[in-house]
Amino acid sequence: MATLEELGQALQKAHAAGDTQGATILAREYQRQKDATPRDVTQDMSSGEKFLAGAGKAFMDVGRGIGNVVTDIAPSAAKYGFSTRADTDQVKKQDAALMNTGWGTGGNVVGNVAAALPAMFIPGGQTVAGGALTGGAMAALAPVGTDDSRTQNAAIGGATGAVVPAAMRAGGAVKAAVVDPFTDKGRQTIAARLLRSQTTNPDKVADTLAAARGATPGFNPTVGQAAGDDGIAALERTIRATYPQGFNDVEKSQRGAMVDALRRVAQTPEARSAAEQARESAVKPLYAEAKRAVVEGDDVIDSLLKRPSMHTAKGRAAKLASERGETFAMTSAKENEAAASALLDANGQPFMPATTSATPAQYGGVALHDLKMGLDDAIGNPGLGGMQGAERNAALGTKGEYLKWLEEKIPAYATAKQTYADMSRPLNQMDIGQELYNRFTPALADQGGIPFRSTAQAYANALRKGDDLAANVTGMQGAKLDKIMDPEQMGLLQGVAKDAATRAAFDGAGRGAGSDTVQKLAMSNIAAQAGVPNWIAKIGQVPGGMIKRVGDLAYGDADEQVRLQLAHLLQNPQEAAAAMKQAGIPPSKYAEYLKAMAQATALGANQTATGQN
Repeated sequence: MATLEELGQALQKAHAAGDTQGATILAREYQRQKDATPRDVTQDMSSGEKFLAGAGKAFMDVGRGIGNVVTDIAPSAAKYGFSTRADTDQVKKQDAALMNTGWGTGGNVVGNVAAALPAMFIPGGQTVAGGALTGGAMAALAPVGTDDSRTQNAAIGGATGAVVPAAMRAGGAVKAAVVDPFTDKGRQTIAARLLRSQTTNPDKVADTLAAARGATPGFNPTVGQAAGDDGIAALERTIRATYPQGFNDVEKSQRGAMVDALRRVAQTPEARSAAEQARESAVKPLYAEAKRAVVEGDDVIDSLLKRPSMHTAKGRAAKLASERGETFAMTSAKENEAAASALLDANGQPFMPATTSATPAQYGGVALHDLKMGLDDAIGNPGLGGMQGAERNAALGTKGEYLKWLEEKIPAYATAKQTYADMSRPLNQMDIGQELYNRFTPALADQGGIPFRSTAQAYANALRKGDDLAANVTGMQGAKLDKIMDPEQMGLLQGVAKDAATRAAFDGAGRGAGSDTVQKLAMSNIAAQAGVPNWIAKIGQVPGGMIKRVGDLAYGDADEQVRLQLAHLLQNPQEAAAAMKQAGIPPSKYAEYLKAMAQATALGANQTATGQN
């Protein structure tokens, strides 16, 4: 068939030759073919207009493709405006001129990319499977002519949608195979991924580890101790069994920190002896001054001396004086008067000196102090046969009244008593610290097979009943631990209890057969980054298998290095936290957009190519 150009040339020749009949026939055929040939609408369009037209065609093709699907299923739908394959053939002819221009094709590709881009952000759309499904669906909905195959289009579209994520995954697998196992950063990433895989909430565990600190100065917890997670605890227990030396050093450091804290409270025998000597040097001259004092009796002391507890105290005081080789003399003015009235003068009359009733009794400081000591002894300890109940409460009231009277009468005695109490506090602190130290140290002495938990629990129980402990150690009824100890000392004692509890909790957490995930770390990393299912990866690690033998040969030393890196992270919670967070960072939004754009571009180009075929 002649072309329009050839028909035009023949028409001119016939007209020049005067062949009217031939010219008429040629003119009719020229007009018929001209009418059948789509008009080139791009002749008067600018580059921008061609670009926009191409982009608009992409969105119009979406509707045409849907119409094609509908009319393929129900041909009668064409009467409702749904496009048929024949309509698609006609549109292709009409748009051929536009699509033969670079600006028109470029606009069409951009339009198809814009149409495809939202699908890339559907969950799973950027995976290999998701990309294949999206690409196949889009291609299947592309307009098809009478000679086109929708099935073929879908297959090509599916392959196109999968190619970008597959290429990226392949790149990740290559990095996992040839980079990660052999670089410090890569090995740390593998170890951090394993840590994340052992817990159901890795981000929360990472935050916990970042803030993990020992309660005792110098106590540094391990990851397993600080995380409070059974999966991490089981993993650490496995690594401890594999590399005991590093964790033994951690154990020694932790024990040393707790022992040092208790020693700071208990101090040394030399320090205690020095404190005792200092107290003796300060108090002795004050008591000596008080003992030299002579106090006149009055109604208050006379009344007190009549009470049963004071009567008992006088007997105890006499024994105390006797033990020193001295005589206890403690009588009231009325007792002196009664004794004097029993004497007869030369005339056989009762002897009543003028001064007897006028001069009150006088009490020496030594006797008064002996009486105080005798009263203490008379009241005693209720748990050791001393007074109890109402009798004890009444006697304690008498003691309070007596001390008030005595300290008012002999200020030096009050000063000596207060100085003794003040300078006894450091000694009481040392004694309490030593008692707690003795309860804790059997766990650290590694002698006699005493389990750590049992002694740590004994220490915790003693600290929990701190007031009872203080009373028993100091011999002071009503003693309060937090009143005797300084805030810093209480912090040390409580810190040791908390850290000991942390160790005990780890010791019981995640108990089981242990974890086998630390054996083939390099191969497991490659499988995970390549998207190989776990069951297939495990088959590859079956003893005797070719994959396992190749893996052992290629990655044996790399696995060892990764395990060492894992052991290091497990001993350093802050480093582990940073590594876990870094390993868990998802691709940035920018990277996500780039990946989506790459997939959409591939699909858009495929849609343009499909529409031109």
